[in-house]
Amino acid sequence: MEFADNCRKGTMTKKTWLKVIWALPLSIAIALSHGTAWAKDPFRQENPRDIGKHTETAFKTIFLEGDYKKVTQELELAELEEAKDPLAHAMLASLAYTEKDWENIKKYALQTLKSAQLLSESDPVRGNLY
Repeated sequence: MEFADNCRKGTMTKKTWLKVIWALPLSIAIALSHGTAWAKDPFRQENPRDIGKHTETAFKTIFLEGDYKKVTQELELAELEEAKDPLAHAMLASLAYTEKDWENIKKYALQTLKSAQLLSESDPVRGNLY
């Protein structure tokens, strides 16, 4: 609250600026040290499961770079070569949603469900998350 009040008043103290300056790099360091920031299996800290290289690249492109337009080709490769991974289908469904492509949302949602059910047989924790 102190920071917001000082911003509105235009009276930032040196102490407040130091808090802000140290908070940002600390937050980034904590986030990047966590496995999910690097597109490893985002659902397990111990004994993570591998995801396909195209799915991983697409994940990083979307969630680290925020570039939704550049990811389409990588996700199409993931769909072809890594069809057993529900994460690729889920990302394709989310991109279809951003384009209001209702047919592909349905298609990719069903593929996500199907691949998740298959994955649940060997990895129930991860498979059931989808």
